Amino acid sequence: MSSSLAGSDSRSDRMGYPASMSSIHLMDLDASALSKLIRSGAVSPVEAVEASLSRIRERNGPLNAFVHIAMDSALAEAMSSLL
Repeated sequence: MSSSLAGSDSRSDRMGYPASMSSIHLMDLDASALSKLIRSGAVSPVEAVEASLSRIRERNGPLNAFVHIAMDSALAEAMSSLL
């Protein structure tokens, strides 16, 4: 049985996203969708930054796309946005 992200079945929240964010990786969302989740409170800025840092750790090795990753300051900025 397939489930549409835009559907209104019991497995979707009011914005049409899966009820469990663990079923998708936040970094698979585009910026607009991630922004909506953060504004709605479904995802915190800290969760978004942690997902981003996790994706960087997973994929940066062979790509070598980042010379410097400011993990601490990125997390501090995300945490300060919660205050």
